Amino acid sequence: MSITRRHWLSATGALLAGCALPPARPPGPLTRTEGLWLDRLCWGAAEADAADLRRLGLAAWREQQLRPAPWPPRLPPAWQAAVDAMEQTRTEPVALARRMEAQRRAVETQPEGDARAKALMAWGRDMNALAREGQRRLLARAIASPRQLQSQLGWFWLNHFSVFQNKSNARVTLPDLDEQLQRAALGRFRDLLGIATFHPAMLRYLDNEQNTAQRLNENLGRELLELHTLGVDGGYTQADVQTAARVLTGLGYAASDTPPRLPPELAGQYQRRGLAEFHPQRHDSRPKTLLGEPLTARGVDEVEQMLDRLAAHPSTARHVSRRLALHLMGQPPTEALLARLAQAFVRHDGRIDEWLRVLFAQPEFEASLGQAFKDPTQWLVSALRQGVQGQDPALPDLAQAAAWLERLGQQPYGRLTPDGYPLDAAAWRAPGQLTARFDLARTVVGAWPTLWRGGAGVPPLPGPGQALWAELREPALSAATRGVLA
Repeated sequence: MSITRRHWLSATGALLAGCALPPARPPGPLTRTEGLWLDRLCWGAAEADAADLRRLGLAAWREQQLRPAPWPPRLPPAWQAAVDAMEQTRTEPVALARRMEAQRRAVETQPEGDARAKALMAWGRDMNALAREGQRRLLARAIASPRQLQSQLGWFWLNHFSVFQNKSNARVTLPDLDEQLQRAALGRFRDLLGIATFHPAMLRYLDNEQNTAQRLNENLGRELLELHTLGVDGGYTQADVQTAARVLTGLGYAASDTPPRLPPELAGQYQRRGLAEFHPQRHDSRPKTLLGEPLTARGVDEVEQMLDRLAAHPSTARHVSRRLALHLMGQPPTEALLARLAQAFVRHDGRIDEWLRVLFAQPEFEASLGQAFKDPTQWLVSALRQGVQGQDPALPDLAQAAAWLERLGQQPYGRLTPDGYPLDAAAWRAPGQLTARFDLARTVVGAWPTLWRGGAGVPPLPGPGQALWAELREPALSAATRGVLA
């Protein structure tokens, strides 16, 4: 396929606007409002989603997106085959982690020398391959999942409960955290909080296996209050951080598949959940007070009671509502809107689908449609989604897509600090970021014929006059932007 200057300019402009251009479609245009809803609740509007919205109507389509889908979502055939062939899909997470742990221990038993160095390099290559595989699975589902809102919210929760892939063995366990959060993305916040707190990726990332009654480690306790629930201004004290850390003592990573030997009086308190374990001999069992109220449970039930209290706290309702609204609206909610959303969070017991129904009914939300600035993941995924065409669409080079996101500073699983990637637009529209986007837009357009593999063939290179572009994009653009593209 030859790429003309006219093709290049129109396609690059489309990428910079947030998505590439799809082929012509049947008649029956969406309204501007419908197009904006479609673009917001998906990673970016694509022809298949537009067809569903036309068939169902806006209200029914929106409701469909709010209902959790059977897990895992079914992707187009070539995509599903690629995901099914992945090691992390074929192998149960605990078994995979145990295998990689055994490989690491085998390396450590070898004497120093070339053989050990080569074995260590092989282990590192295998670990990195698993990390890249998890990134490709995340991107495949973001681009091609029929339940786009659930996919977006899964990414939000993975970022909210952020774990860095290069800490310890998180490269093996982190994709399973992603999987579990995606599955529960539209459910109760309390369930999401429990998934993250007890997950081995989080326990190792924040060093909770080092947190014992004899030697307190506050990492997980602090981030649990500051980032995951109450927020930095949520009304907790340093004493509450220490109490949370004490509650979490004994909760760690089950490095061995053999339970520890315990005195009879403690053996009944030992628990294992996958690769996470609660070790009663390492737990601080003294009485505790959190947020001014005593904790009455004991052992691992004390952890659950703490999570119940934090999930139900009004500060958590405000903190989580603010972050969710910022992600979905592209701007911070006003105080009045935040108050309504926090009330809805409490009223619906932290059910995210019900909270979203309240958000979508707010005039401020509809006014925000078409105004958000896409972060790098939204920007690139929305462009790549335009290649998903037909019943058996081609599969793009997902490893290349992950490399492009790394170049833009938002590599999947790549945030070093536990605060997650920024949600505000200001973090992503500095001059350096925009220059990188423009350069990458040229790269994507130039690589378009080789980016896509398999399926019925390479999707057509975006060109001017395409129907969905005219239908969904042009009405949303400012006069100045339309002039530049023209």
